[in-house]
Amino acid sequence: YAFVRSTSESFEKLRVLMANRDVIVKRLVSSINQINRWVDVVFPELRQVFKDVSCKGAIATLRLFPTPAEL
Repeated sequence: YAFVRSTSESFEKLRVLMANRDVIVKRLVSSINQINRWVDVVFPELRQVFKDVSCKGAIATLRLFPTPAEL
């Protein structure tokens, strides 16, 4: 049992911001996992060039050459 306390407006805004941050972090992790899974299935050679396939260079390469056949 706890007493309900009224909270300030800034605290409420902070709660909303933290909830939004959690959603954004979950989406980011999901997107990175999808990229990793796709690269493992379709373009495993990319890992020989880029250690992290979610870095800017790897993403730019994937945009230009989405499959090994297009290299």
